[in-house]
Amino acid sequence: MWNNWMGGGGFGWGGGMVGVGLLSVLLVGLVVWALVRHWAPPSARQGPGARIESPLDTLKRRFASGEINSGEYEEKRRLLS
Repeated sequence: MWNNWMGGGGFGWGGGMVGVGLLSVLLVGLVVWALVRHWAPPSARQGPGARIESPLDTLKRRFASGEINSGEYEEKRRLLS
């Protein structure tokens, strides 16, 4: 009985301590991952292969959404070209 309770065999204290250690490593890893994702620049958060929008694409998107009118769109497009 003492042998199992002290971690000498079976799933006594030894198994529990390993489980606690693995859980601690997992939790620390998740916290580090969350902090890195939070502090990373927006382009890095989008993931690998993410397309970065060009200024002309941004202008087209703003015009399509109604954020700017056709006069503003044409003026800004001429400036960008």
